[in-house]
Amino acid sequence: MRDKIVVIKPYRLSSWIEKIGLGGTLVTALSALGCCAPAWAGPVLSLSATLSLGFLVDHRVALPVLYLALAIILAGLLLSWREHRRPYFLIAGLFGAVLVLYPFHTALDVDLFFGLLYTGMSLLLLASLGEAILRWRLRQGKLKEAG
Repeated sequence: MRDKIVVIKPYRLSSWIEKIGLGGTLVTALSALGCCAPAWAGPVLSLSATLSLGFLVDHRVALPVLYLALAIILAGLLLSWREHRRPYFLIAGLFGAVLVLYPFHTALDVDLFFGLLYTGMSLLLLASLGEAILRWRLRQGKLKEAG
């Protein structure tokens, strides 16, 4: 009788890593905004406080967690890139990570701060969604693997 070996497929692992990293990036970026957060950030922050994540409001904690969440999402994009060898989403994710982090390290006008932050978050979200759609199309056989 043969023992079954369970194999975790790389696309499933990278998918979970991207989802965790994207969620962490959104929550920590919103909590790091502090008093400058827009009106819709209130419910998100209250939900994070309900989940015992209220410690993220402190900037000394929020920025390292933001770096960690961005590293996780970029690791997921890198694992996916190694599978299909299409660099578009990895490049978009790197550019989005830079746009998310840059406003927190320079003194900017509030409008420019939010513009860069939201553009970076949007790029990260689009990179993750595009990666998921690409993986789905590859599994369906609608696209060929890049050699």
